[in-house]
Amino acid sequence: MEDADITRERLAGELMLLRQRVNEFETAEAERKRTEDALRRSEHNYRVLFESTLDGMFVLDAETMRVVLANQNASNVVGW
Repeated sequence: MEDADITRERLAGELMLLRQRVNEFETAEAERKRTEDALRRSEHNYRVLFESTLDGMFVLDAETMRVVLANQNASNVVGW
C-alpha cells in the first residue's frame, strides 16, 4: 500500500469518528433541550398550583425555619 492510500484510509477513519462525535453531541444537545423544556413546564405547573390554591402555603428553609416562599393567601392570613 502506498503512503497516499494509508493517509486516505487514516483520514477516512478520523472523519468517521468525527461524524460519530458530532452525532453524539447533537443527540446530547437535543436531550438537554427536552429536559430543560420539561423542567420549565414542571416549574410553571408548580407555580400555578402554588398560587391558585385556596389554602395559605408557606415554604420554610429547613435550617433557619425562615419563610422563603409564601403564596398570596398565606400572605393575607398573616397580614403581609
